[in-house]
Amino acid sequence: MPMRLIICFLGLALSLPAQFSSKVDTFGMVGVANGQTVRLNVLNMGLQSTEPPTCLISLLFLNDQGEVLKTKTVDVRPTHSTYLDLDADTDLLLAANERRQIRGLIIPLSADPGGMGAACPLLPTLELFDRSTGKTSLILTKTQVIPRAPLLERNRD
Repeated sequence: MPMRLIICFLGLALSLPAQFSSKVDTFGMVGVANGQTVRLNVLNMGLQSTEPPTCLISLLFLNDQGEVLKTKTVDVRPTHSTYLDLDADTDLLLAANERRQIRGLIIPLSADPGGMGAACPLLPTLELFDRSTGKTSLILTKTQVIPRAPLLERNRD
């Protein structure tokens, strides 16, 4: 997907009206090297009978300069999950002994009347694994909530 299109989409997602969730969950920076894959997982912990039928979310990977590397927007039904992979070799074109710093973001796009994430109770994890063996070397479970506005300003170029 061309970078301008991704930035336009990100700008649209980050400037949604106030009735949408104003929170963005971000993981801290992690290093990825040749032969590794980073997976951003999200579980919708909602209950089938009490939650909205789906949660529209965007999953993004950014580099250390805040530039979008890869993105995916998807509806996730309660009790279901989704993921986005960033492959060091094919997506980042890393050579042997090369390493990049990246982070994962989760942007809820579904309506959230309370503004507290209640409409879409999401549980994210970030996983780093060796592609050839499938062995996981890192799992992050803690995110930091950040406002949408700084992301929008940084990605306007």
